[in-house]
Amino acid sequence: EIKQSGPVWELVQNINQGAHNLNQRIDELLDLARGEVGMLRVNPESVDSGQLLRNIVDNVKPLARKNGHLLHAELPPSLPVIQADEDRLRQVVLNLLNNAFKFTPAGGSITVRARKKEAYLTVEIEDTGRGISQEEQKRLFEPYQQLEVERTRLSGLGLGLSLSKKLVELHGGQIWVQSEKGQGSTFGFSIPLEIKEKPKGSAKKKTP
Repeated sequence: EIKQSGPVWELVQNINQGAHNLNQRIDELLDLARGEVGMLRVNPESVDSGQLLRNIVDNVKPLARKNGHLLHAELPPSLPVIQADEDRLRQVVLNLLNNAFKFTPAGGSITVRARKKEAYLTVEIEDTGRGISQEEQKRLFEPYQQLEVERTRLSGLGLGLSLSKKLVELHGGQIWVQSEKGQGSTFGFSIPLEIKEKPKGSAKKKTP
């Protein structure tokens, strides 16, 4: 029996975490492969977007504290119930938060914002990290692309942003980044409150 303290327990925890990270990256790789051949799907349901975002922020607070980050949530009291795939939406937000944690030094801040604008929900994650050059931004959402600094000091397959882009687009939305070298980054995405699905066996109705 291993005592739940000391170097052996720490080693076990590190191994478990490493296995979890590996499985997560394999899942991302499989998801991306399915997306390439048109197999990746979203299963829309009614989702309270405000509750989802608050839960995500609460869940990552311990990681923020561990990393020495200040985590802020600037969310209005009321956000809409939307038709979206809750698991996939959570995956996108966590991917963007994970990037912010990676590239923001200890003592920096990360802010999660959201708002309803017309028939869309917009979510933004702003960090005070190193920022991203215009050249790097052009390749950012391509599969297997990693920033130069990440190749040397960070592990991973570089699939998070590419997968996030596919999942947002499957919701009928868009994803973007605003950044300047040395001035932090803001990643954002916008999805419609309701997914416009194409009925089987019928032409897609045009909307003005």
